[in-house]
Amino acid sequence: MKNKDDDVKKEEKPIYYHLYKLLVEALKQNNPHAGLEKAMTKIQKVLDSDYMKLYKFKNNDYECIKNISKEQYNYDYGFYNLESDLIFDIYKKKEINKSKRMDVQLVNGKSNVTFLPINCKNGNKYILYVINNKLKHDEEYEEVMNSIEECFDVVLTRKEQYDKLMKLSYEDNLTKLENRTSYNEKIKRIKASDKLQHVTYTLIDLFRLKYVNDNINHEAGDIYIEETAKILKKYFPESINGKPTGDTVYRIGGDEFSIISLYKTSDQVKEILKFANEEVSNIDVNSDLETILAINYGVSETYNNANIENLYKLADEKLKMYKTKMYLENNIERRR
Repeated sequence: MKNKDDDVKKEEKPIYYHLYKLLVEALKQNNPHAGLEKAMTKIQKVLDSDYMKLYKFKNNDYECIKNISKEQYNYDYGFYNLESDLIFDIYKKKEINKSKRMDVQLVNGKSNVTFLPINCKNGNKYILYVINNKLKHDEEYEEVMNSIEECFDVVLTRKEQYDKLMKLSYEDNLTKLENRTSYNEKIKRIKASDKLQHVTYTLIDLFRLKYVNDNINHEAGDIYIEETAKILKKYFPESINGKPTGDTVYRIGGDEFSIISLYKTSDQVKEILKFANEEVSNIDVNSDLETILAINYGVSETYNNANIENLYKLADEKLKMYKTKMYLENNIERRR
């Protein structure tokens, strides 16, 4: 027969035990990103903390510590203005000396902050940043902080493996552009959106790629495809100075590319493609054989995401018209 003492014993398990269990649960999620985010939220409640976040070091850049300080500007003005540089210097020295963590009391004397380095076995480095005004820095807290690095190491290593696999599944191997799978998911998201979206859709193929493959070699054809991808990515970047442009370039077939633009009109896209085409015409395919290199394109536009499926058909028709025009203007027989 179950008695009340059993429940009491369960509740008396140390916090680090619950922490570890939550992180293990994150590993069981199909998507480690979602699992980790959910676990972080639960851990924050277990620790009864005011704020908790993970940051990843990029190229061992300790400046992220200052960025953490800036994020806390609204939380504690004095922290950023008076102590961020000091904390940055202390943390850097401690990390170089392989100290486990740094505990800081903010200038107002009320906020307790913990910077905990997490050095994964695969070489990647993170920092767990915790603001905790309720949990006492007692033996139990020490036990939690001493156990947390190993727990997060397991989860973060798994997450990074997942990231690599996901990148491979959504990335075209030759051009490093997003692939057909990514493209199909983007179309599904646009169709499923409750909000009407402006979409400019561009369909592109390479003029006379077959001629290059047959009369030079397939390596030259690959160069043609790769260099065109770089040019399209250059003229339609996904972000500029950290701000999203609404543009994404996909390789959806052998020599077939697609550009989905959320903020540019069809006229703007066509104007940009003219400049891109000039660069494509100068691609060096490592051959003495003279040939015309160019992109054929068709551009369509809608302000109703419900019509997204019709954009491909309309763009394809325009692309065929453009291609016919290219053959006529250059006096080239279509099958040659």
